[in-house]
Amino acid sequence: LLVVGGESNQGQLSSTELLGADGAAFQAGPELPGARSNHGAALLKDGRVLIVGGGSAASNGIPSGKGALATALLFDPATGEFKETAPLKAARSHFGTGVLPDGRVVVAGGVTEGGSAAQDTEIYDPATQSWSSVSGPASPAISCRMVALTDGRLLVAGGLAGGVSKAVSLFDGASWSKMPSTQLPRFSHSVAALPSGGALVIAGLVGNGLFSSTVERLPADLSAWTEAPPLTSGGDEIEKPGGTGTRALTLPSGRVLVTGTYGPSGLGFGASRFASMYDETTDAWSPVEAPLFPRGVHAAVRLQDGRVMLLGGIDGLNSASKTTERTTAPVE
Repeated sequence: LLVVGGESNQGQLSSTELLGADGAAFQAGPELPGARSNHGAALLKDGRVLIVGGGSAASNGIPSGKGALATALLFDPATGEFKETAPLKAARSHFGTGVLPDGRVVVAGGVTEGGSAAQDTEIYDPATQSWSSVSGPASPAISCRMVALTDGRLLVAGGLAGGVSKAVSLFDGASWSKMPSTQLPRFSHSVAALPSGGALVIAGLVGNGLFSSTVERLPADLSAWTEAPPLTSGGDEIEKPGGTGTRALTLPSGRVLVTGTYGPSGLGFGASRFASMYDETTDAWSPVEAPLFPRGVHAAVRLQDGRVMLLGGIDGLNSASKTTERTTAPVE
């Protein structure tokens, strides 16, 4: 597992950390050429990792575009080194990143150095180590969320575009198509693919500072978003009315695991020890064991042994967290 850059309580990071296959402990990795956060990362078919874009100035959660980067790096686990690859045609941060079935990496949306939403999509071809561009999405947004559907197409939803956005677009590897909008505009939300071919949009800010626990579902025919059951928990792990910074993982079984949330608390704002599982076949959430630490705006990954690891994020005291935890058994 590779952890790259980010922001801490002291500012931006240029450090990296590596977790070996034994999962025993994180070790210091190679230093980045410069500090970087709000960037994109993609695992290539040959095992290398592409790190692209982001910002060289701390954002503190506000996607201003200040210090936006165009540079891109390739990490080779065989050598343990980063090497520069072709840069983006235009610098951007806070964008969506996805991988097509043929291995090309797609970067869409985000904010430019000037503070406006990036209007085009850039596509990285690992075979030629070069970028190409196409127009779109139909409604470009800052901090949009991207997910690969079961057929390999990439869906982008929500974000900021002159306000919180309802827009949804679909990329087939060549061009974008405008899709039905979500019922509510969403920012700092999560998106997850469903085994039927559809998708979920989960929680986030839905405009005017309203933190939401609502969920919407897009069916396999991609015809229209409908209301799904809201996030629920087995106790007091989530502060109503919901929050931002959730992380959603679609598991091999097709169920969707959602962890963490950041939102209103008794002391102002903070994260919670939230976890819940969605099953498309029953259209219902079921509580799962709560994480050990409160966190939101974190990273959630499924390891090779099937266990799920949570890393970093914002803790219950509204501070950057360096804690990590993993499930005791594989999660299917």
